[in-house]
Amino acid sequence: MRSVTEWSDETGRFHTIHVLAPGTVECDIVDFLEEAPAPVSSRILMDALGKSKATISRALNRLMDKSLVERLGPSRGPGAVYRLVQ
Repeated sequence: MRSVTEWSDETGRFHTIHVLAPGTVECDIVDFLEEAPAPVSSRILMDALGKSKATISRALNRLMDKSLVERLGPSRGPGAVYRLVQ
C-alpha cells in the first residue's frame, strides 16, 4: 500500500488522506509524477507506463477527483499537462 499524507493545521499532525494500492495505474502515475522534473502530458504517461489512452485518462480523472493530481493548460484537447498537487 502507498499512502498519501497531509498536514492538518486543525489537529496539528499528519493524517492519511488517500491510500493507493501498489501495481495500480494510479500508483504508477503518482510515482512517475514524483520523479518528473516538470508536468507531463497524458501521451508521456501512456508511453512511459505502456497503457492505453483510455486507461490513463480514467486513472488521471480518479486522481484529480481525489485532489492528488491537477491538470494545467486546456481542460480538454492537446496541450494539457499534469502534475502532483503540492
